[in-house]
Amino acid sequence: MMKRLIDVIPTLITNGIFSHIENPIWSEQFTDSFLDLHFGSLYSQKWVSPLVSIMVGDDDVISDENLSRLANSIYEIRKNEWGKLFNDLMAEYNPIENTDAMETTTETKTGSGTDGNTRTLNTTNTNTGSGSANTSGSSSGSSSGTSSGTSSGADNVYGFDSALAVGDRTNSGTNSGNSSDETESSSNTQTQTESSNTEKNTGTIGDSGNHSYSETFTRNYRKHGNIGVMTNVQLLRDDTDFWGWSFVKQIFDEVADFITLDVY
Repeated sequence: MMKRLIDVIPTLITNGIFSHIENPIWSEQFTDSFLDLHFGSLYSQKWVSPLVSIMVGDDDVISDENLSRLANSIYEIRKNEWGKLFNDLMAEYNPIENTDAMETTTETKTGSGTDGNTRTLNTTNTNTGSGSANTSGSSSGSSSGTSSGTSSGADNVYGFDSALAVGDRTNSGTNSGNSSDETESSSNTQTQTESSNTEKNTGTIGDSGNHSYSETFTRNYRKHGNIGVMTNVQLLRDDTDFWGWSFVKQIFDEVADFITLDVY
């Protein structure tokens, strides 16, 4: 007796085919339970294929273990093709450009040579300084004095052939005097002036040497745009035609080809 898909997979819309596929390429883009829901809404009433019939148990349903085997066997067979379709789905591009290419060029330059230069010195440094120092001074002084005294005496004479002296006359006197005042003064002045000097540097300085170099340049070019074989309108029309395609619907149809018949 023929059975419908929902009869042999009661969990078709909640825990069905897509929930049992391990690590599908679309796992980060689509939710498994949502895929089960929409797949079941489209194909739940279709008659099961012979592949599904041989996996039905005695209770007329497919066990969870057999459902997992069924789902992953289908994915294993089609994963390479589905992977390419998924890459098309996720591709980023500008719809009005029909070329987009990257080019890389590498260029290496090498060389060597001799270096040399001569520098002539012609500099003058002048140091000047001026200044004066004056010193002056004076000194003065004075002195005065008074002196006085008295004197007295007697003159004696000796007689002929006598050893004794006899008085002859006496004298006395007084003397006084004043010393004169003295004054002394002096002054001096000293002047000092600094000198200046000039220094000149003349001559030449030369140096020489060798050098070599090696340079590598890498350039990346991106060429993109419309090469002119199609108009922008034609490109946009092709783009909208392409996006009339549904990745999910194509996957659904291919899964259904494995597990259902083409008739209701």
